[in-house]
Amino acid sequence: MAETTYSSDVRWRYKGRRSSFEKVGPLELVWELAGDPISDYYLAEETSADELWSQWIRWVRDGEHYHSDLGAPWVLISWGVSGSEEGTYEYAPHQHAPFDGDNFLTFYMHPVNADTGERVNWLRLPVVDKLWRPGRSDKGGFIQEVSGFKPHALQPAVDLRVFEAAGLSIT
Repeated sequence: MAETTYSSDVRWRYKGRRSSFEKVGPLELVWELAGDPISDYYLAEETSADELWSQWIRWVRDGEHYHSDLGAPWVLISWGVSGSEEGTYEYAPHQHAPFDGDNFLTFYMHPVNADTGERVNWLRLPVVDKLWRPGRSDKGGFIQEVSGFKPHALQPAVDLRVFEAAGLSIT
C-alpha cells in the first residue's frame, strides 16, 4: 500500500517544456487562503497571530470576500507548487477557477520520482506548515498558528465555521 503523503525527502525530476533544462529536488504544496497575505506587512515579533486573525476575519466578513461559486461562509484556497531547493514556484495544477490557467504543468513536464520513475500524485505531495512565531513569519501563518487549520492537498475552499472548532470567533 502506498503512503498517503510522500516524504519531504523524495526528490522529483521535472524538465522544462520550453528548454532542455532539468530540475531534481523535493516538491511541496503551498496554500493560501483569500486575504491571508495581510501578514506580508508584519513580523511575528511585532504583531501577534491573534491580532492578524482579527484583521483577517474582519476583512473576509466586511468585504464579503467569499468563494465566488460557493458564497458565504466559504473562503477560497489557492495552491502553489514549490521546489524549495530549486527556486521553483508555480500555481498548482488541477485547481478550480480563477486558478485554472497557467500552472506548473504549463512550464514543466509531469514530475517523476528521481529514484523510481513513478509519476507524482499531486494529492500526496506534502503540504507546508505555515507558522507565525518569533523567527518564523510565514505569509498567512497566523491562520495555522491560531487555529491549527492546515488544508488537505488541493482543497479548494474552507467553510469559516470550521474555525469555531478551535474556539475562534468568525463574526
